[in-house]
Amino acid sequence: MSLERFEEWANCSAREIIEEALSPKELLEFLWECVGADDMYDLVHEICHNSGFVDWEQVKEDADDAKYQEWRDRDID
Repeated sequence: MSLERFEEWANCSAREIIEEALSPKELLEFLWECVGADDMYDLVHEICHNSGFVDWEQVKEDADDAKYQEWRDRDID
């Protein structure tokens, strides 16, 4: 049976079927099971970034790298 047939039978989307069947705790457990390490990093990164997190160490490294690249690309006559 296809997902569409389940949705037709329930008269709602697969997401709604899952949301209705699982408690909030079960939904979170399901999320953690489904989300891979890369996706979890991206999700946490976006949440923290949107909350105002700034990785000052990375900012400094990027500035240092830019200075070094500028130094390497300078014209030496």
